[in-house]
Amino acid sequence: VIAAQAYERTMALADSETYVNLSTRLQLIKADLHERLSRLRYAIGFGASLSVVTLLHYFDIAQYLTETVDDNQVKWGWKTPGHHLKVVGAIPLWARAVVILPWRFADMIRENHPTYKGPWIIPVPEVRVV
Repeated sequence: VIAAQAYERTMALADSETYVNLSTRLQLIKADLHERLSRLRYAIGFGASLSVVTLLHYFDIAQYLTETVDDNQVKWGWKTPGHHLKVVGAIPLWARAVVILPWRFADMIRENHPTYKGPWIIPVPEVRVV
């Protein structure tokens, strides 16, 4: 417990400014995502996990995506909660960009899909296009 409390102090987790800064950063990411995605046609999302659904809702970007891809066959044919994006098993050939929603796994996802040559958009911790 003492070690956890020391870590929390070093991270300033008891300081309200930490959360104000986080909120500001998230709003900047949201604005950047909206600006970039509004210029694209036929972007798709990648991922259909619970954290992905949270990201879709928080950043409000589902309206820019036609569907989402997931490597888990169990999810194919289902739709994401709330936004009802169809979950498919392969990146469509017509996809102009893929937004990697489970951003923590961006490198692994890109490695697992070497045939996709379009841009990958990674939304967090800052919007990157690779």
